[in-house]
Amino acid sequence: MPGEHVVVGDFNLHHPLWGGPAYPHQHIMADSLINTMRTAGAELTLPQGTITREAIRGDIIERTIIDLVWLLAALVL
Repeated sequence: MPGEHVVVGDFNLHHPLWGGPAYPHQHIMADSLINTMRTAGAELTLPQGTITREAIRGDIIERTIIDLVWLLAALVL
């Protein structure tokens, strides 16, 4: 739909675009999300590598980037 939009969500998708080039995982649906957002003219606004989920599993701390914020290009400062 036309207008200015902010898309936020707990996408549970992993991809080097937001996880960083050293992040070894890429979810199969991540490319679909990227294509949809780019087609809509949206840009990812969180800096690459921003930790949005932290879980402790025994002695291991998992830090991942699964909560994303996309803005239409007109809203990006």
